[in-house]
Amino acid sequence: MNANAGWIVPFIIFGGALQSCGAAMNGQLNKYVVNPWLASTISFALITFFFAGASLIHPSPLPTQGELAAMPWWAVVGGLVGAVQVYAGEQSWSRALRRLHCHSSVDNVVAH
Repeated sequence: MNANAGWIVPFIIFGGALQSCGAAMNGQLNKYVVNPWLASTISFALITFFFAGASLIHPSPLPTQGELAAMPWWAVVGGLVGAVQVYAGEQSWSRALRRLHCHSSVDNVVAH
């Protein structure tokens, strides 16, 4: 391992630990704001502010106008596609569990 990249392992471990708390945090957010769409908006707004701040701290490299003009139109919708995929997967999983008379962890967090 490169000596300069040694910081990445603790960062990955810490990030994984935080990720495991994410579902519970989002469930609590949904519980208190009641509306899952509003909870998602709040969650993604915080992510947007974080990355906007990171971009201000580390502003380079920035794309040129030519690079932006050459970018395919669909390149910017990757996040939306990912969100639709997660939503569809969760809905499919919840329906399958309901057929088995079970509840998903998301349903349990939201219900309590």
